[in-house]
Amino acid sequence: MLKKVLFVAIAWTAFACQQKKSDALSTFSIQGNVKGFADSTWFFLEYNDHVLDSAQVMKDQFQLTGPFPDSLPAAQMILHTKNYTDYKFFWVEPTALTLTGEKGKFRSTLISGSATQRMSDQYDEFLAPGQEKVDSLRRLIYSPASPAQADTTMLMAQLRAAESALQDRSITFLHDHPESIISANILSIMGSTYGRKTTQELYDHFTDANKQTSFGKDIHQYLALSRNLKIGDHYADFEQPTPDGKRLKLSAVPGKLVLLEFWAAWCGPCRQENPTLVKTYAEFRKRGFEILGVSLDNKRAHWLAAIKNDSLPWPQVSDLRGPHNEAAMIYDVNGIPMNFLIDDKGIIVAKSLRGEDLRKRLAEMLK
Repeated sequence: MLKKVLFVAIAWTAFACQQKKSDALSTFSIQGNVKGFADSTWFFLEYNDHVLDSAQVMKDQFQLTGPFPDSLPAAQMILHTKNYTDYKFFWVEPTALTLTGEKGKFRSTLISGSATQRMSDQYDEFLAPGQEKVDSLRRLIYSPASPAQADTTMLMAQLRAAESALQDRSITFLHDHPESIISANILSIMGSTYGRKTTQELYDHFTDANKQTSFGKDIHQYLALSRNLKIGDHYADFEQPTPDGKRLKLSAVPGKLVLLEFWAAWCGPCRQENPTLVKTYAEFRKRGFEILGVSLDNKRAHWLAAIKNDSLPWPQVSDLRGPHNEAAMIYDVNGIPMNFLIDDKGIIVAKSLRGEDLRKRLAEMLK
């Protein structure tokens, strides 16, 4: 579930980062046909955190129009009611679209008129059988009435196999649609999960036009930066801005053991883990333990507020590029929270340590 939530979070951030400063190329229009919404209900169409247009429902209909905000052939937008009670992500093109939806089932809304949205729907349909199997196994494993330990071990093995098969199916779709911006978008998000070798092969198979999209350029940057670092490797240095605007290198962070901690203000599991990490930091700091937090936020205010609200006392950096954070690309971070424990010789000795597991490892190494 965490990875799915993170995927959605990372996908929306990636979509939002595509807006260019160029003038609009054309216009779009959306005819909304909806059931169950009271007259005067407001709908808002957003892109890159900006409301492009809004309209009120009258007799089960509304209409949205405006200049198309991107140089790409399509842009992912979100349509929502005032309090996000009902919302839908979908691909908009500079053309006329029709939307047919129902209150309470709005995420299943049908979109017609967008070839890009049709391709996105085809991708979802192609993955549906595998996704259903993964979701079913997760429900069995994590339900309140969880199975016995032996059954859980067997189910976890089945889940890993199902997740691997689902990933293979996703890769097949991208390989079979090298010209689609949907493929470029998915690969820009999931490249570090697929691995550098597979990502390179898929990218090389893309059309030149797809490589030149902002998604394609993000993939190219990931391939240029990715180091595929493993336990036992020497750490890779980097430098990013601190909250006060100065620049800090990982190599400049003192400590017998340094925890490189990737997180974000929008990451619920990260925020839940922070109080425990603060306690661990207080216990081991005087014995040579230090942390460098690297935020995958893209909004400075949200980043700074999370540091303050969670009372994080260790050094923090971020280039505010969201999931395309340069350090995250170097370290192949495909989900957060994620961390790397580095010893005084610069060797990565562990990764993804949480809670008591981190505390035990620090106690062993900082005797």
